[in-house]
Amino acid sequence: MKPLVSLAMIMFLMACESPRNERVRKESHEGKLTPADLGSGENLNLKTITIDEQQLTLEFFWLKGPVGHIEQNNELLLIVRNRLGEQTSLPDGYSFEFYSHMPSMGHPLENAGQFENLFGSYINKTIRYNMPGDWTNEILIFDESFNLIDQVVWNDFF
Repeated sequence: MKPLVSLAMIMFLMACESPRNERVRKESHEGKLTPADLGSGENLNLKTITIDEQQLTLEFFWLKGPVGHIEQNNELLLIVRNRLGEQTSLPDGYSFEFYSHMPSMGHPLENAGQFENLFGSYINKTIRYNMPGDWTNEILIFDESFNLIDQVVWNDFF
């Protein structure tokens, strides 16, 4: 009986809403891409963003994955381009963060990883999902005060 109670408790805790999840929901979602905007079955996705009056294009795609296995890393590549199409970095003080949650279960992914800047290419090699299923993914762009400037949102099912 004790293993069943323990299992039920673990399942309950995994389904809880995280504070980070609630914070992202409260932020403005104006200008976000919907799954329809991204197109289905395409690996390359685009989003135009404006930071400090600079118009930038963000290209993003999976290098590896996505797969829903807690021990397997997924890799996401972001490329930033200026108006001339040249690869560039985000302006000083700005950063990318990856976030994902499973709406049906109400929990975030196991590990969101960190983006590494390779002068205009940003790679996150350590994204780990808890399980397969329906996931809502977000690329968040923050300023130096951690204010949400813009975001890209899309759904993946794997």
